Amino acid sequence: MERYKAESKKTVQRYKESQEALQGENEVLREENTRLQEEMSRLKDKTAQAGDTNGVGGEAQEEEPPEGEERKKDAQDAKEEEAEEAKEKEKDENMVESREKSTEEENSEQQPG
Repeated sequence: MERYKAESKKTVQRYKESQEALQGENEVLREENTRLQEEMSRLKDKTAQAGDTNGVGGEAQEEEPPEGEERKKDAQDAKEEEAEEAKEKEKDENMVESREKSTEEENSEQQPG
């Protein structure tokens, strides 16, 4: 019986220690949660003040690309525009050649031979 009481006391003591440890851990987690919620709130406020809500309660603002990327995009746009102009010029030249050819053919058919 004495042995049972001693083991029971040890079990109760371990249980109490375990509960205290869990309560301490729980308190640490609550503090961390509170800190994170405050930080999240602060960041939301900062974002709202910047006017860049990205769909969270307002219009999303497009971010400006970095300066180097903007230059690359401008250069790419210029190349594409030049390529389109070259295609149109070639198309126009082909149309002119085609008209000249057909005019020559018509003229050769109309001439008495």
